Amino acid sequence: MNDLKFINEYKKLNKAQKEAVDSIEGPVMVIAGPGTGKTTILTLRIANILKTTDTGASGILALTFTDAGVKAMRNKLRGIIGELALEIPIFTFHSFASSIINEYPDHFPHLKNTKQITEVESEQIIKKILKDRDKSLLRPIGEPNYYIDSILSSISTSKKEAWTGDMITKFAKKEIEVIKDDPNNLSTRGTTKGKLKGEALKKIEKCEKTIIFGKIYDEYEINKKK
Repeated sequence: MNDLKFINEYKKLNKAQKEAVDSIEGPVMVIAGPGTGKTTILTLRIANILKTTDTGASGILALTFTDAGVKAMRNKLRGIIGELALEIPIFTFHSFASSIINEYPDHFPHLKNTKQITEVESEQIIKKILKDRDKSLLRPIGEPNYYIDSILSSISTSKKEAWTGDMITKFAKKEIEVIKDDPNNLSTRGTTKGKLKGEALKKIEKCEKTIIFGKIYDEYEINKKK
């Protein structure tokens, strides 16, 4: 391990970051925005565990959301601990799950003939679902594929937050009722008196799109399994 590199990187940390690196026993939660050094803290904490305990490199597991995150963590670790970084299991959540399934297939008989979906396959499923007439709000004329990326991104976010398509649909329907029942959303003058204001109608349209998204999400899961 490059002790000098570790010391130099450690010196750059603030008090709270140093506390996270120094806490090698028990759980530590670091809450910070993008570009604030979370990966650096994590790699230095791993290096510190190797430096101050008898834990072997293969006894540490690092998980991140993206392949880019795996690469960044591996490169930072390599700069601090050298080739030992290659022995540390660093995975995305998906690749870690796949490695476990492949290593212990007898425990996952229901996944025997499955494989991780590709981005192209995901897009193809969404395109197919969007062809249904009741999905027209998310299939603009002239640009039918306009919402595909945001739909897939929203599905990913929903899964992280443990929201199902049905939960999203019910929530959006309830929101529409709240908007309609709010007297502040009704016009009080002119030809539109007693009717919903334009701003309220825009909110309802967003909710209607969300309802459609909830249905797409559920259909996506069904089609994916098929």
